[in-house]
Amino acid sequence: PVLRRLFSSLADSMAMIALNGTLVVYQGEVIYQRQLQRDLAMAMAQDVLEAPECELLISTSERCYIRPKQDSYRQRIIRQLAYPATEFQALEEIQEEMLQISIFRGDGIEKSSEEWIRRWGGQAQVVVSGALWMDITPQGTNKGSALQALMQKKGLAAEEVLALGDSYNDIAMLETAGHSFAVAWAPEAVKVRAKGITQDPVLTIREVLAL
Repeated sequence: PVLRRLFSSLADSMAMIALNGTLVVYQGEVIYQRQLQRDLAMAMAQDVLEAPECELLISTSERCYIRPKQDSYRQRIIRQLAYPATEFQALEEIQEEMLQISIFRGDGIEKSSEEWIRRWGGQAQVVVSGALWMDITPQGTNKGSALQALMQKKGLAAEEVLALGDSYNDIAMLETAGHSFAVAWAPEAVKVRAKGITQDPVLTIREVLAL
């Protein structure tokens, strides 16, 4: 819903890879979707709810759910990120398939990242997606697998695809695309997996399109 709102004038004609590759929509049609196994998703969500320093965000294909511990987190989601968030009291209220569990830590997710990877990395894809966020998706699901599904749908070869990324959750996508660039401010581990580095993503897109 967030991407559809941001690109409302193009939503029916463009392709969207959302939620770290768990959802791909092309011209308004869902062409690829992966969801977490429900019992596993419920256990992971409960784990985050019990971590006092972390906040939870559950994403489905149509909305996201929060149960804020701090009002500052509620305001971040609703105002700053402009997410269509629904607050819940009990996890059982969420009947939709859960595509992604996100973990927020306001003083830096790196303080918790190794612990979350240790807890759930063997059962799901657990990846840092920014300075304050981690995302958990079904095992083997990432932006790279989603891009491959889109390429198959469109009949595109790797050399016809350009990808730009700035964080760890972009690595699989950067490795899949024939043209891939990490932004200059990305972590070093991301830069080394891209085929190039860019200071100006818009200029880079124009240059590649001109090839």
